[in-house]
Formats: sequence, C-alpha cells, structure tokens
Amino acid sequence: MIAISYKAKHYGWIALKGIILVVTTYYVYNKLSQADREIDWLWQWTQRASSYAWFGVFVALATINWLLETQKWRTAASQVRSISFRTAWKQSLMALTASLATPNRIGEYGAKALFFPPRHRKKIMLFTFAGQSSQMAITVLMGSAGLLVSSMSVSTIISPTFFWGSLGITLVILGLMYRYRKMDWFVQGASPLRIWSFYRNLSTTLWGTLLGYSLLRYFCFSSLFYVILLVFGGSMTVLEFFPVITILYLLVSIIPSFVLLDVVIRSGVAVWLFSFYNIQEIIILGTIFLMWFLNVVLPALLGSWYLLTVKKQPV
Repeated sequence: MIAISYKAKHYGWIALKGIILVVTTYYVYNKLSQADREIDWLWQWTQRASSYAWFGVFVALATINWLLETQKWRTAASQVRSISFRTAWKQSLMALTASLATPNRIGEYGAKALFFPPRHRKKIMLFTFAGQSSQMAITVLMGSAGLLVSSMSVSTIISPTFFWGSLGITLVILGLMYRYRKMDWFVQGASPLRIWSFYRNLSTTLWGTLLGYSLLRYFCFSSLFYVILLVFGGSMTVLEFFPVITILYLLVSIIPSFVLLDVVIRSGVAVWLFSFYNIQEIIILGTIFLMWFLNVVLPALLGSWYLLTVKKQPV
C-alpha cells in the first residue's frame, strides 16, 4: 500500500476545499438567478413597516432549528469521540456546504467522516445515518398521519387509493431490503443485516434523544413555514395546515433530487398541495424561497467561511 505524504494530503485538502467552495458559490448563484419573481415580491414585502421585525423572528426560528441539529449531531458523534458544541456547530455547517453538490445531500456522510481520524470514519458514517434516519422516521410518522387525516377529510388532498398504494409500495421496498439483507450496499461490510445489528446494540436512551431532537426540529421548521405563510398573507388554520405540511415534507424527503432541482421540486409540490386551499402561488413560492434562504443559503455561507478558515484537515 502506497503511503500518502503529508504534503500530498495537505494540498489534497486545499483542493477539496476549493472544489466545495466553487460548487457552493455556483449553487447559490444559480438558484438566485432563477428566482427573480420571488426576489422582486420579497423586496416589495420588505417595504412594509413590520417586515424587518418579522424577518428577525424568521432568523431566530431558523437559528433554533440549526442549534437543535447541532446538538443532535454532537450527541451522535460523541458516541465515537467527544466534541464540543462549537465544534459540532462548525462541522454541521461545513458538512451542509459540502453536501449541496450531492443528490439528496448524501455527501454529508462523507463530509462528517472527514472530520475524524480514519479509524473512526465508518462508525461516524453509521452515527450520521442514525441521526438522519431518526429525522426521516419523524418525517414518515408525521407524513403518514397527515396522509391519514387527508384521506378522511372532506377536502381530500390525497385519495385513499394513493394512501394505500403508497403503503403497499413501502412494504414491497421493505421486503426487498429484507431479501437482500446480507448483501453489501455501497460500502464493503455495510450490509443491511450488519447495520441493523449495529443499531440494535445502541441504547434506547440514545435513540430516544435523537428522536426527541428530530421531533423538536420538525416542529421548529414547520412552525417557521406556518409563520412565514401567515405573514405573507396566506390564510389557513393550524388544522388545515397540519396535513398539508406533513405531506409536503414527506414527499420532498422521498423524491430523489439533485442540486439544481431541489428548490424546483419543493416549489412544485408545495404549489400543488396548497392550491387545494386557494392560496396564491406567489405566496407559496415566496415562502419556499425564504425557507430555502434561511435554512440552506445562510448556513451554507457560514459553513463556507468555516471551511475557508480551516488551516488543516479537521481531526
């Protein structure tokens, strides 16, 4: 096996940072250049007297969301190696920045693994997946409840046929995963059976903590969406909003998306779902755009700064 020199690693790390920063810059520029309509509408909204106070509320809720994500990551990563909240904060934002160029941001797994010594990286990837899967579990649970409520509602968004058909497809996928549970997936030694055995050995307390932070995050960014929607002029009760937002997050979580289509998919699904309640398209597009700006662009820009100022590969 050929040993890699320190200089080679150093220059490789610099090159990796450069690639990530270039891709992030292109991602943000590309999205902003395609959002002229939303930006013009938001600019008109900022002319109102109360707009800056409300924007402060939006930023506060988005910050709480990322603080919860940071603590969740710190809880998971500390099972391998203890890290401070500040370190977890920087790692979370840098991983977000690095993952923007990957489908469904799967690059976050590799990015977070790079912050730790090679001997810990497989476990870090597993704990990263534990944190992500706990969030996905909450999304699926809440989305299923939203689908059920919608299927029984007078103003049905999702038909019972769609609901039961989706449930059937899910069961088929789970069946295939069980059938090929001993086969390695993507990484050598990472078969579903081995991964399941690893997670079974994790404490109930850890799973409860991860799920608790995931639930708090879910309520936080759902509340942010609802507040922005109301401030922009949308008219919905909480009971009307619940099935729509839970179905929205479920659909955008399971639909594969690439970096250049992420916001497009979210916008399209959101416009369709909220159209059942006669909410103007521009209000929905403005809400989606601001959610994206607060929860992706601002954290990614901060993550880019952290990445730029890192002198050596984090360990």
